[in-house]
Amino acid sequence: MQESKVAGAAAFGKFMAVLQAVADAPQPPTAAMLARDCGYPRPTVYRILAALAEQGMVTESSGAYRLGPRLMSLASKAWSQFDLRAALAPELQALRDQTGETVHLAVPAGHEMIYIDKLESPGPVRMVSRVGASVALHSSAVGKAYLAALDEPARERLLHALPMPARLP
Repeated sequence: MQESKVAGAAAFGKFMAVLQAVADAPQPPTAAMLARDCGYPRPTVYRILAALAEQGMVTESSGAYRLGPRLMSLASKAWSQFDLRAALAPELQALRDQTGETVHLAVPAGHEMIYIDKLESPGPVRMVSRVGASVALHSSAVGKAYLAALDEPARERLLHALPMPARLP
């Protein structure tokens, strides 16, 4: 992680790392699991979780943590203000109708793409994906399309910095 010159950014970064670990966990994690995954001391993680819970960002049940209701409210407001989705809705629908396939709208975020909209195929086969999910640039259709659309110097800079973990053996 790059060191910030903004006062308080290190503490905020720890809060975000813990919050992201809660969001990314396949099952609701305990504080001990979060301390292990984030690499922070348990007392630090407990303080962060207490502050996040106080603000409604996480909830605790039987020692496990889930994302809280305040995040839903913030996310709902963010989605309603995201003009790109509304502007491209007719094109997404036309593409889905023309191809008969599920279509995604995604935006770049660092070394990933984040789905900001999805229209399901009208057919019986469904694609397992969700709005808000992130996918790797090097191993997803939207990521590869984004990379292909970049000019060569920008693409080369990004590819040199891009971690490319194998997704399959």
